[in-house]
Amino acid sequence: TGHGKEEQFHEALRLAVEQLSAAHTELDELRAKSQEALAAESYSAAAAADASAAAAAAAAAAEDAQLAAEERAQRVEEDLKGALTREAEFKEALPLAADRLKASEEALAREAEFKEALALAA
Repeated sequence: TGHGKEEQFHEALRLAVEQLSAAHTELDELRAKSQEALAAESYSAAAAADASAAAAAAAAAAEDAQLAAEERAQRVEEDLKGALTREAEFKEALPLAADRLKASEEALAREAEFKEALALAA
């Protein structure tokens, strides 16, 4: 019976070693999964930081574009006001120029009549 107890002890020891080996395997798998989760979390945090930086850059670019558009709109408005002022000045000067043209034509006509009278007198 001492031999049977020794066999039982060896069998119990073998089962304990198998259980210990299975526990070590499970622990290794859990460690691997934990490392994968940490790596994924780190990647996720890096991706979130990249996305945040990209969003900040996009917001800054949008603000720059808005400022540039506002400046262009202001320049266009100023150019338009200048053009309207020049048009008004032109419209004011137009009747005066027409009067001068008419006076010049009349003066030329009188000059032609005068030359004709001189030629007849000579």
